[in-house]
Amino acid sequence: RHARLMAAADATGQLLALSAVSSTFRAVTDITIYAPDNAGLFSQIAGAIAMAAGSIVDSKAFTTTDGFAVDVFSVQDAEGEAFSDGERIARLRKSVEQTLRGEVWPGPQLARRARKVRASAFHIMPKVHFDNKASRIATVIEVECLDRPGLLYDMTHALFEAGLSISTAMVTTYGERAIDVFYVRDGFGHKIDQPGRLHAIEAGLMKALGEKPVLEAAL
Repeated sequence: RHARLMAAADATGQLLALSAVSSTFRAVTDITIYAPDNAGLFSQIAGAIAMAAGSIVDSKAFTTTDGFAVDVFSVQDAEGEAFSDGERIARLRKSVEQTLRGEVWPGPQLARRARKVRASAFHIMPKVHFDNKASRIATVIEVECLDRPGLLYDMTHALFEAGLSISTAMVTTYGERAIDVFYVRDGFGHKIDQPGRLHAIEAGLMKALGEKPVLEAAL
């Protein structure tokens, strides 16, 4: 399905292709987006989905050798059901297009919404773990924290502000707990192994989560 989406977009010269496939069994709608890769793209799309009232329960991001990104988001509505009706998909598409064109900025809108969301009864101490051994070409960052609306946007925007490029992302939720894994490289395509830089990245992530940094690394 992803290959057909990519082939059709390439054949017609589309710079943004979006498909939506719902699964009643999984109670999710898989949103696949194919677009030219750029710094902050994953974060922009995550923010656009959140602005369209979608809740991301799983996600994977990949980059192709010719400079495109294939990002797949499993999305639910606020009731935990598939994000499937045509009107909401159209609203999501419009949100993605406006965000990628720079007409809408997710940050301010999501911040206003976050202030209206009631506090969760659960508390999960956030953890940030760095691993430079799991991948030959990228630094792996694992973040475990309390899930909330706009979380993925906040984390990926923090990585963008740290000057990192996300080559692969795996996002999962277990009830109230989110465990997100990002394969990242710096602006030169290298791993991040300087302790000071790792501390700065962790501080940025913890700030996005509303916590103070406590570095945890396997280097």
